[in-house]
Amino acid sequence: MKISELQAFVTVVETGNITLAAERLNRVQSSISHRIRSLEDNLDTLLLDRKTGGCIPTKQGLILYEYALKILRLAEDCKKI
Repeated sequence: MKISELQAFVTVVETGNITLAAERLNRVQSSISHRIRSLEDNLDTLLLDRKTGGCIPTKQGLILYEYALKILRLAEDCKKI
């Protein structure tokens, strides 16, 4: 699990859309999709319910979202030291 994967996941959850997340993170859509798939593969669970209009987190996705926010805040704090 990488920080970049968590950042991508959090941004997708917050925007509800992989394309919007890619724009916000200055990445291409395929990069964000790949990072999400990598997270799902590593955790062996579906994190997002992908629909035509966007994405919503699954139950497991909501749990990871809360942890990911904490991890990203801690990573930012480490940069300030």
